[in-house]
Amino acid sequence: MAPFITLRCYEQLKCSLAMMNLPVTVVSVGPGLGYADAGPTHYLNEDISIMNSIVNLNISSPSDGNSTKFLAQQTIENPKLRLIRMERNSLNDIYDKDYNFNNHGFENIYKGKDI
Repeated sequence: MAPFITLRCYEQLKCSLAMMNLPVTVVSVGPGLGYADAGPTHYLNEDISIMNSIVNLNISSPSDGNSTKFLAQQTIENPKLRLIRMERNSLNDIYDKDYNFNNHGFENIYKGKDI
């Protein structure tokens, strides 16, 4: 679950993966209030800001099944340190199955003022 793979593992992610710039993909499930039914220890509202402080970490939050498939393919073809934020439940498709993310871009969460 997202709170445990980010907040409790922060030091390991920072020191063991980011400082070594290792091509590891970390998948968190249920960011935000995805597991709100389990109580406040399962809320995750600050993961983006905390993980953005880790050097070399690419953060992605796919918006539907098609963007998730594209991101999975990119992870295989271009290994690097990534955090993929997955929703707990499946999402309705926003993009068509034939949408070309390579031509139109794929938005990631970037460091900076425009988050």
